[in-house]
Amino acid sequence: MAQRIRLLAICSALALLIPVSSAAQTETAPVVYTVIDLGPLMHPDQENCFGIAAGATINDVGVGNRAVGSVYQDEERAVSALFSANGPRKMVSGEGGGVAYAVNGSGQIAGAVFTDLPEEPCGEPTGSQPARWNAEFRIELLELPDGATGGAAVAINQNGVIAGWVETGIGRRAALWTEDSVTIIQHVSIDGTENLESMAVGINDDGTVSGTLTWTQNRSFRSVPFVWDGVNARYLEPFLGDDAYATSINNAGVVAGAVIESDGIRQAALWWRGQIVSLAPLSDRPNAIVTDINNAGFAVGYGEREDGLTRAMIWIAGSPTDLNDITPQDAGWLLQMAVGINDDGVIAGWGDLDGERRAFLLVPAAG
Repeated sequence: MAQRIRLLAICSALALLIPVSSAAQTETAPVVYTVIDLGPLMHPDQENCFGIAAGATINDVGVGNRAVGSVYQDEERAVSALFSANGPRKMVSGEGGGVAYAVNGSGQIAGAVFTDLPEEPCGEPTGSQPARWNAEFRIELLELPDGATGGAAVAINQNGVIAGWVETGIGRRAALWTEDSVTIIQHVSIDGTENLESMAVGINDDGTVSGTLTWTQNRSFRSVPFVWDGVNARYLEPFLGDDAYATSINNAGVVAGAVIESDGIRQAALWWRGQIVSLAPLSDRPNAIVTDINNAGFAVGYGEREDGLTRAMIWIAGSPTDLNDITPQDAGWLLQMAVGINDDGVIAGWGDLDGERRAFLLVPAAG
């Protein structure tokens, strides 16, 4: 395996992404967060179903502490939702439910609705259609390119441009939606592969898209992150011999995600200016994944033990911290997953509160 480029080796460069005042603050004391309860994610009868593709979850947080995801409406489906301190507000979804994946500063929401209920209990709904909700929660199904049968809108930038994927006759393809058009992103080709597919997961305000290519080679499943600048797509090298995937991109062009090492361990990683940066895990949780990165360079995600138990995490100036260690310990929360961070440093995620799975916001105490 090629020698890894640790954050320390290029910290002077990455420091440009982090305000000096914030970096200095973390050297003396960690940021302390207060917890806002956003309400339950799970229908009481759905405990064994958590984690299905359209299952109840929280996915993103925007300005004004607007968080989006999905909640269970009944025993059969989860519907798209906007979360606030007053609890989740259900939004228009399809007959099979829906999920909201991302929200921008104007209150526009990107996601997907489903036309059919799962065929089996705890199964996945079918008929995914990309959708957009405006600030008044009016829904619009997004245009599909010729030959596509469905898809999902996964990310949205401040200009309202949406990235995601569409289902075509030859597999999934990354797609871009502007106000009046849809474009299939032409991904790079990789020699000697089969079943090559692409899915976009992030878009910054310049319109640069991040996503993941997947394929099979010698009967093995493979994956690698890619970026598309509006003209050309290029893939981002993981460590030699490893697979990797992207989860988000910020306005500086830093791509966040994880590398899957040959032994199955997932290593939190950033890609910047053609270089890969591995982020340290928590000492007791060797698996680590970055789920989001804001424009100040603060990354959030989670650390996972071998038994699957997770803890929500933040990396500041490359240093990992368990978010449970910097939130009030008398609040009754076990913070298990951080999924989004906005430019005010507000973090969205989910965890356990007195035995119930609930969504939360973490707000910097000084903010």
